[in-house]
Amino acid sequence: MHSDSDIRVARVGLSVRLGYIPPRRKHMTINQESFVPPYAVIRPSLSLPCRRAMLTLCTLTALLLSGCMGSGSGLLNDDSATFTVHGETAEMRGMIDRDTSSALLDIMSENFDVHEISLVQATGSSGYREMREASRMLSEYHLATHVPANGFVSPGAIDFFIAGWKRTVEEGAQLAVGSWFDGAHYGVDLPRHNSLHFGYLKWYREHGIPEDFYWFSLTAAPKGQQHILTRDEMLRFNIITE
Repeated sequence: MHSDSDIRVARVGLSVRLGYIPPRRKHMTINQESFVPPYAVIRPSLSLPCRRAMLTLCTLTALLLSGCMGSGSGLLNDDSATFTVHGETAEMRGMIDRDTSSALLDIMSENFDVHEISLVQATGSSGYREMREASRMLSEYHLATHVPANGFVSPGAIDFFIAGWKRTVEEGAQLAVGSWFDGAHYGVDLPRHNSLHFGYLKWYREHGIPEDFYWFSLTAAPKGQQHILTRDEMLRFNIITE
């Protein structure tokens, strides 16, 4: 008669021959389903073409962020616009938002000699209303606008530059135009009689800019892209006054 231990040994031997390993008792409190040994190799779930596509996308993004806007623009600054005073000039860097008009008011209240805003890096505006309020500050204080050789003005900030009573641009500076987008429409897609155009047209008339410039700015580049104005275009559309 076989003992219990002999029977267990026989069962294990049979199980091994059949390819089945009986479960062992758990002596650890670790969740066995979620536990991953430190030596385990985790295979990537993405296929090779997907991984290559993601790598290409990351590379292109890095190139765009490394200063593709041109000489001197560097990384675009999407923070609120700041002003640094140097004698009669206040250098501007950043985005025009609801705080820009009050920042300009503070600058002019504390620096009576400032007569010019130098747009070193004007990266855009957070909205139509914010840009207009900041631009009217230029008119109220009779301020000139200037773009230095290493300066960049995005399509969303071009109207701010135009608000200067005198407008100058150094050789090498970049002023960009492109169709505006309000979250629902591109300006270039709307018929010319659409009322959304009227505010822009009125703004340009008030500052001596021909209406042709507005229509040109909408079509100068594909939607979502921008066109850098040439010196001839700046002169033709009165973007610069001298």
